[in-house]
Amino acid sequence: MVRMINFQNDWYFSGKYEPGMEKENCLVSGPSKIQGPGEFVLTGGSRGFWVETDGSCGEIRIDVSCEGFRAETVSIWVR
Repeated sequence: MVRMINFQNDWYFSGKYEPGMEKENCLVSGPSKIQGPGEFVLTGGSRGFWVETDGSCGEIRIDVSCEGFRAETVSIWVR
């Protein structure tokens, strides 16, 4: 099991730190599942969630998207 922490702010657009409170979507694929909801609000600009493997090997992809921000993908290899 791995804990992922999302952190979001608006340095790029405003030039200063402004924590976001946007709704974020996480889609997990591969030999895993997300613990808890796949859609959540980043209260205060951050949130953590757990990704659990199903016991097999392979690549876990975590696709994160949020309106107004570039989508990102994180890959984790399970051996």
